Amino acid sequence: MKKSKSAHIKQKATGNNIMNSNASSMPDSVEPVDQTPEQIISELHLRQIDLEVRQIELEIQNEHLRNMQIKYEESSNHYNDLFDNAPVGYLTLNDKGLITEINLTAAEMFGLARQDLLSRHFTTLLTAKDSDRWYLFYCKKLDNIQREKIILSLKDCNNVDFLVQLDCLYVNSMLRITLTEISTPRRLEPASTDDLLLAELDQMEIAQHAAQTRLHNIARSLPEVVFQYCLRPDGNACFPYISDAAYNILRLSPDELRDNADRLFYLVHPTDHAGYCKSLEQSAQNLTPWDHEYRVKFDDGTTHWLLANALPQREEDGSTLWHGFFTDITPHKQLKDRLRCDNLALNVISQGVLITDADHNIIWANNAFELITGYNKTEILGQNCRFLQGPFTDQQTLNQIRLALANLTPFSGELINLRKDTTTFWNELTITPLFDEQGQITNFISTLRDITGRKQLEKQLKVSHTFTLDIIKSLNSSLL
Repeated sequence: MKKSKSAHIKQKATGNNIMNSNASSMPDSVEPVDQTPEQIISELHLRQIDLEVRQIELEIQNEHLRNMQIKYEESSNHYNDLFDNAPVGYLTLNDKGLITEINLTAAEMFGLARQDLLSRHFTTLLTAKDSDRWYLFYCKKLDNIQREKIILSLKDCNNVDFLVQLDCLYVNSMLRITLTEISTPRRLEPASTDDLLLAELDQMEIAQHAAQTRLHNIARSLPEVVFQYCLRPDGNACFPYISDAAYNILRLSPDELRDNADRLFYLVHPTDHAGYCKSLEQSAQNLTPWDHEYRVKFDDGTTHWLLANALPQREEDGSTLWHGFFTDITPHKQLKDRLRCDNLALNVISQGVLITDADHNIIWANNAFELITGYNKTEILGQNCRFLQGPFTDQQTLNQIRLALANLTPFSGELINLRKDTTTFWNELTITPLFDEQGQITNFISTLRDITGRKQLEKQLKVSHTFTLDIIKSLNSSLL
């Protein structure tokens, strides 16, 4: 059975660990007096192996990062579906009364596409008899951050009236509105508002119960902890709702947190207590989103990173209620830290490193590349590497490079390149293609090493060797 590409990469990296430890202890400079050409070549070979291992590790890390990105995109799609397909309508108005956000449910109420409602003035959706009531309510709401409700008669794209309850909250110069239709789906004929309210109260309760059931089922299917967190005026806190994912992420049951949230607070890492409390306090005071990363420490000593993301609202009793979710971002944090360390390592090594896309356009270069070639990173991003070629570059070597790139095979060789100041240098070049999980080419990684000194040394040694042979021949001739 064939091994997966990831397993092959890990095996190759493990097999070269012994060579890595030897290569890391080698000196950076070549001393022509103390080392033979064979020793120099051996050292250079070991260093090349070390860099190849680092390249393999980066491939593994990129694979993990892509998997993490896919998971985050799936989670984001879950929440977008939850917003768009909610059983009630949601829309947001700016300080000019224009619609800046609206879900699909609200758009369906009006019988219009979402894009036709965005940037539209909300008053155009009101019936004439309720325009003045809305104007007075809206002006009053701008000076009041408390949640308030109003029942209005709106009209759809066919100018058919329907009755809606608006639950409004003013936050950061934006009015967030929840729309609940309280007329029958077929739209009622003109009737008094009181009669409609009495007839539809039971239907509203049934619909709300069904909506809560659907939302609960959706929350149970999500990997994140979906919650409602309530902070009372007396400082006590609880979770009116928290999903079953709390078992996996917080290692606590919903029942343990429902009436008293202290259990979660005690999990917060001591170093992160102050930041956790400050972020929550600011969100409560300003009714701004709670978006905070922090650590939790479990009884077994393990530490995990969590992301809290929630929207607050003020309740009538002065409590603050957040709707949001907790996400375990520990793998993301670990991978980010490792990539940061690898990036630092690539920037301190003496070899130049280039990363190009599949079309050979440069997307990244390390500091050593700038030192070797004299080109700044901003000058070369998006460029092809051909700017390093000059009149002394061997055409046969260039043909070998083109053939390797076309066949998506590695290349290793030596050639003369040009610096930015037009001086030449000998370049020991390697090019390695990178593939995704489907086997499609994604990038090329190139390493550059200035071996001009080594070439000069080899030339000197060759001249010295020739001179020595000539002396020996002369001595032999004189002896004869």
